[in-house]
Amino acid sequence: MIKFRGLTESGEWVYGSFAYHKPFKELRTYIKPKNTGRIELIEVIPSTVGQFTGLKDKNGNEIYEGDILNSTFGDGNSSTIFFGEYFQDEDHPNASSIGFYFKDPDGDEYGFGKSTDGNTDAYEVIGNIHENPELLKSEVV
Repeated sequence: MIKFRGLTESGEWVYGSFAYHKPFKELRTYIKPKNTGRIELIEVIPSTVGQFTGLKDKNGNEIYEGDILNSTFGDGNSSTIFFGEYFQDEDHPNASSIGFYFKDPDGDEYGFGKSTDGNTDAYEVIGNIHENPELLKSEVV
């Protein structure tokens, strides 16, 4: 199962399956929490929905789209996690990849995943773009 999270209007994060529902001709966005013992859909703010990358940071925190990470790679600036098409190779501007990627404060994009030895100790979640936009500094989102 693919796991998502979304922020409710009251500021609470909900984790589980992603769902759209159109009860009264208006499309609404929901997260269905798993293992609650009942069927429920909790409405979330659509722009806050992010997919779990399948990885955890050095502290054991799950890493989601929209998280802001510090990394021991590169210049040590914070980067944001996105999912989609990205262009990593400056020498081949038309060569793209699809998946989870970093976008650093300069707008550069880099593939994101475990290092070749399976280690994610280089990453630390320090916030997210929804609750901590001040951590982005000059980042282009």
